[in-house]
Amino acid sequence: MTATIILAFYLAFASRIHGGLIHMKKGYKNALWALPFGIATAVIYPVGAVMVIAGLVSFAGGFLKGSGHGAFMDLGHNLKEPGKGRTLEKVEHIIYPWLYNRVSRYWYDACGLALVGLAAVLIPALVIGYANPLSGLLVALGGLCKGFAYMIGWKLFPKPADSMNTETGEFLTGLFAGIGLGLAVYIA
Repeated sequence: MTATIILAFYLAFASRIHGGLIHMKKGYKNALWALPFGIATAVIYPVGAVMVIAGLVSFAGGFLKGSGHGAFMDLGHNLKEPGKGRTLEKVEHIIYPWLYNRVSRYWYDACGLALVGLAAVLIPALVIGYANPLSGLLVALGGLCKGFAYMIGWKLFPKPADSMNTETGEFLTGLFAGIGLGLAVYIA
């Protein structure tokens, strides 16, 4: 369980770095995020070449962390919406056609964040899930919690001008992903 706590706080910090805590090139930020997923996957596959391949695939998959969430992180507080001053995010094309006009902007953005969070852990979740389906599910759930993380941030810091709402969301995004990854390794 100590490893789960360490992973949770490492990924919380890596997620905050991704959000701008420390300025560095995006590739380095993505690598900081992806590294524990690659290592954890390699640990779950303790067989020579399979271990290396699984770890590299998960590491590469971690680069989906940069799939874009800027339009969602305001949870409906920004007046710029699709067709009204902003273009669709990369993954937004998946939910926009069928969800945008069916729910409030708050819930639309929360669903968008959950989708982006899932994208950030999808490849490791699938690779880990191949070895242990429950572990893969835990990794996926950790990523899906991104929407919930930002909901907490906005509940604690409800003023749109306060950056603490999104900073809290970034931190909790990594924390939840780390808990999911740590538990996945623990039970695998």
